[in-house]
Amino acid sequence: MKIAHISDTHICLPQPENTDRLGNLKLVIDEINFMYPAPELVVHTGDITHNGHVEEYQAAYELMSQLNMPLYVIPGNKDRRREMREIFRKEMKLGDDSRFFQYAISFDTLRLVFLDTLDEGERLGNLCEARLNELMQMLEEDSEKTTVIFMHHPTFDIVEAPQPFQFTSHEVVGKFEKIVRDNQQIIKIYSGHSHRYGSHKMGITDLCTISAIAIDLRWGDYGEEMRERPVYEVYDL
Repeated sequence: MKIAHISDTHICLPQPENTDRLGNLKLVIDEINFMYPAPELVVHTGDITHNGHVEEYQAAYELMSQLNMPLYVIPGNKDRRREMREIFRKEMKLGDDSRFFQYAISFDTLRLVFLDTLDEGERLGNLCEARLNELMQMLEEDSEKTTVIFMHHPTFDIVEAPQPFQFTSHEVVGKFEKIVRDNQQIIKIYSGHSHRYGSHKMGITDLCTISAIAIDLRWGDYGEEMRERPVYEVYDL
């Protein structure tokens, strides 16, 4: 399965001076739509908007609805659940009473699990007992299929960042790591948030974080040819 992964668009209205975050997102959408063979779906791992305003979500949705394939989204620390649900309801497989934006979708041999690490009003990520229990339930529902997890905050240290640890506590990450190690069907965990590329290993599971679509907010060296172009990833799973 071919999956396009985008993250950290940080749509802000009005747009910050000398930036074009909507233009960055439009360029990526156009590239994905013209890709051959085309990805079967696109995942956005959060920080869709910068301020969580409805009009920012509407502007982001207007562009992302132009994708030729299904889109799945989860919140980042800059997002707000109420406003995000209002605009992106059909892009998340949630019940009306869902407190957290967590869900799973299954294919013939692959299962994708989407986690909500948002701790509203805070920069760092969190996975409370309720969310960890939901994760375990989702994994138990179809434990035979190869599984990939998407989440906003990486659970490993981003050593180049000013604050390398990206979660509220090491205890939370320890509980998450135990679940991952106990479920060897999980082969990959993809995240955003750090605005830079990074990788790690958790047992047999590969952990990766990707950079930001918002060029003005990303960190790291992208080479001359990519310096003015937004970056995203495409996986063959």
